Amino acid sequence: MYCSYFAFPSLTETFGQVVLEAMASGLPVAGLLAEGVCDLVSDGRTGYLLDVEGLSEEQEIAAYREQLTRLIENKSKRVVMGQSAYLEAQQRSWHEAMKYLVQGYDEVGRGVPALLAASR
Repeated sequence: MYCSYFAFPSLTETFGQVVLEAMASGLPVAGLLAEGVCDLVSDGRTGYLLDVEGLSEEQEIAAYREQLTRLIENKSKRVVMGQSAYLEAQQRSWHEAMKYLVQGYDEVGRGVPALLAASR
C-alpha cells in the first residue's frame, strides 16, 4: 500500500510529531494553521495550511476538501512538496524540539509574575 499525502485536520497537535513523521516519509501535509503543525509545514512548499479562523463548519469542510483535491489532482506538485517535506524533516531533531519546548516554558514563566501582579 502506498500513501501520497498526509491529511491532518487537527487543531490540537502540540509537538507535530505525526506531521514530522509524515514529512520524514516524504509526504506533503494537508493541515490546519495550528500550533505544532504551522511550526513544521511551510504552506505551498511542504504542504498546505488552512486558516480556519472565521470560517463556518461548512466553509472549513469545503476549503479543506479543496486543499486535498489540489494534492490529489496535481501529482507533480505533490511529488515536489513531498521531496521538500522530506528534506525539511531531516533538519529536525528531538534535541531541537525539546530546546524549543523549554524556551516556551521559559517565556511563559517570565510572564507569570507580571500576570500575578496585574491581577492584584
